[in-house]
Amino acid sequence: GAKIITASGGRMSRQLRKYLHDAFTTNPYLQDKRHVKDHYFQIDDQNEYDPISGFVNIFARVPCKNVVEIELRGDFPQTPEIMNIIKSQGGSIDWMTRGVKFRMNISDTSFIPVFSDLLRQSVPRGSETWRKNSARTISSLARFARIIKGFDPS
Repeated sequence: GAKIITASGGRMSRQLRKYLHDAFTTNPYLQDKRHVKDHYFQIDDQNEYDPISGFVNIFARVPCKNVVEIELRGDFPQTPEIMNIIKSQGGSIDWMTRGVKFRMNISDTSFIPVFSDLLRQSVPRGSETWRKNSARTISSLARFARIIKGFDPS
């Protein structure tokens, strides 16, 4: 089983927040935003042409040093396999928002490809919108893992 990561112990990682802010914030209005603990970054590639409903949004935040919390919300099949892996990661499921949330240490992004494979396997069971957009969700998670691997706290 995966190690459950909590927010206790360790100071906040302003460097990691700034790094993610710079990588994912494209709105110039938000460029000067303070890098606060509870600020979520949208890490998916949703644009103005995507429907608001049916799209799977992905958000990340840095609750404590070297830890990111990832949240997916939207129309993706919440299969038993997906729910089990989220729970094994110490994550949670919100049935109201059709969302899942989990934490991971930035030094170990190996969970993302495993989770992405389960999302890929769920495509035939999903809605038409999920079948159209699942590759983008999976690609956004892979991009996030690459960006996290590029973080250098020194």
